Amino acid sequence: MHPQEYFEIISERKQTFKTKWEEKSLPEWNLAEYIAYRKLFKESE
Repeated sequence: MHPQEYFEIISERKQTFKTKWEEKSLPEWNLAEYIAYRKLFKESE
């Protein structure tokens, strides 16, 4: 796999994860996903 292909796959997975996370209600959250979301998206802003 070429680096560009890898980057595209990971970018797509990150966007899918972000979309699904933001659609969840508070009772659906779990700690592991919350930490992953913060590390992937909130710290980069």
